[in-house]
Amino acid sequence: MKREEREGRLTRRIESFSDLVIGFSLALLALTLGIPPHIVDLLTNPWWLVAYFWTFFLIAGLWFNHQRLFTTYFWPEPVAVVLNFVLLSMTGLLVYFVQVFVHYHDSFDRAWAFLAYWAVLGVAFLILGALYAHGTRRRWEQLDSDERYVGVRQAARGLILGPCALLGVAACMLLRTRGLDDVWPTAVFVSVGVLASRLTAHLLKARVAGV
Repeated sequence: MKREEREGRLTRRIESFSDLVIGFSLALLALTLGIPPHIVDLLTNPWWLVAYFWTFFLIAGLWFNHQRLFTTYFWPEPVAVVLNFVLLSMTGLLVYFVQVFVHYHDSFDRAWAFLAYWAVLGVAFLILGALYAHGTRRRWEQLDSDERYVGVRQAARGLILGPCALLGVAACMLLRTRGLDDVWPTAVFVSVGVLASRLTAHLLKARVAGV
């Protein structure tokens, strides 16, 4: 079997396994929703619904970007394979920390579950950005200008947004968070990360398209 055939087969196998893990994580997400003692508790304590839909759309977004990665950019080297498995493990941890967040009612416990959730999400963003950067660099000559820009843009988003989320969590830890009112640094750092990643992608667009 030729090397290209082996790499193609490995990529398809990893993609199939990844789809299975992500799909299973979404299925488990629904199982994290416990049945309250009274139906009115669903309205008086709506955090479960917010956490569920937010995480569902996040994981769905991760899947979309993951399939785009494997369609065009993924390069099956050991470092990329390991990073992909770590990314999948972060997906499972997202579902776990949703369950932790919903389980606790004390503000202190919920705040730290919230920070753990965002720490995992920051690592996931960072790894996805690293995978895009690795694949785009390795496949640069095979990509057209639009594909190069998409790869660079996705890499910039992950490599900027991920560390910003982690810095926000670190800031909250240094401030000794006591409750959900104290997690605002995370929101600030994530907002800065979103703006910075968009600005970086905009500045790189003309340069990449002109290569």
